[in-house]
Parts: sequence; C-alpha cells; structure tokens
Amino acid sequence: MKHMLCALLLCCLCPAFYAQEAKNAPESGGHRGISAGDDFVYRANQPGDRLFNVALMGKLPLRPPMKQLRGGGALTLGYMRFIDGFVALGGEASFSYNATVGSNVFYAIPLVFKAAAEPVYRKFEFPLALGVGGAFEIYNGLLYFGFAVKPEAGVFYRLAHNWSLGVHGACTVMPQWYSDKNQNFTGVFVDAGLTLRYHF
Repeated sequence: MKHMLCALLLCCLCPAFYAQEAKNAPESGGHRGISAGDDFVYRANQPGDRLFNVALMGKLPLRPPMKQLRGGGALTLGYMRFIDGFVALGGEASFSYNATVGSNVFYAIPLVFKAAAEPVYRKFEFPLALGVGGAFEIYNGLLYFGFAVKPEAGVFYRLAHNWSLGVHGACTVMPQWYSDKNQNFTGVFVDAGLTLRYHF
C-alpha cells in the first residue's frame, strides 16, 4: 500500500515539475526577440544584424534623354549592418550599362556608402536609403570619376528567417564637373528591379 501511494504521488508531481521547467526554458527556434518580463517580443532586425543583397535591375536615363541614350541594365551588390532595430549602415557597388543611339555603350560603376531606415510591418520590410559616394563613368574610351548620390526605396517580404525578397527603385545622380563650366553635365538615371537579401 505504501509503495502504491508513493507511486501515485510521483505521478502527480512529475508533470507539474516538467511543466514549470518548460515555462522557464528560453524560447528557441526560427524567431528572434527580447524578453520583456513574461512576454517575448519579436524583432525582425536587431542591433548587430547584417545582410548581403544582390539586385538585378532595368535602367532608364532621364538625363540625357532616351533619344540619345537607350535603356540598359544593372547589377548591384551590397552589405548593411543594423546599429539598432531600425537604422542600418553599409555600402554598395553597382555595375550598369546603357547603349547609345550611335551603337556605343555607356558604363557606370557607382560605389556608395549607405544609410537606411527600415520600418517593419509583420513580414514586410520597407527600407528607405540614401547612398553617397563616387562613380566611374566610361564612354567611348574616356574615363571620368566623379560624385554620385543615390536615394532609393523598396518593399521586401521575409520569406524565411534568413531570406527576404522584394522590389526596389532608385535614382542615381552623377554630375560631371570640368574646369570649363560649359562642359559640366549631370546624368540622372532611374532603375527598378528585384532584390534578394540574406540576413545573418
């Protein structure tokens, strides 16, 4: 009889013990966040989070007009690091081309430092960024390196913990300044395309 009572007592206490342990155990899995008392707050991005991105885009000239320069394409590689859950800093390199009506090709290689703010709603992310740096411009055997500025915006969907896919648009402004001010010119290009991002 004593043995039976002991067994019943153990059966009652063990589930309660394991339930308490499970309640106190840290949450794990594919979601990251911070503990706030007994609550678990999900955050898509946290301080120190980083991401690589690759983008394929179509590129259209606003200046010079399309009667002089046709549409083209661009490939972009970038890296960003979040300094908090909202602001990120990093850099980006692009390679783009546009054909001319004279069957030549204009190449541009902008290299910019970027600052971005990234609001998040559920699994959607809305980065707004500004890039400032320089660009190599190559046309008809001539090379020019000058200032470049690139504002951009996008919409991304978090496919998984480490991956997001979205669309983005940007405007690249590349002025050319010469000692003869009559030769000064500012090129303006818009691009839009698909971007894949890897978060880690």
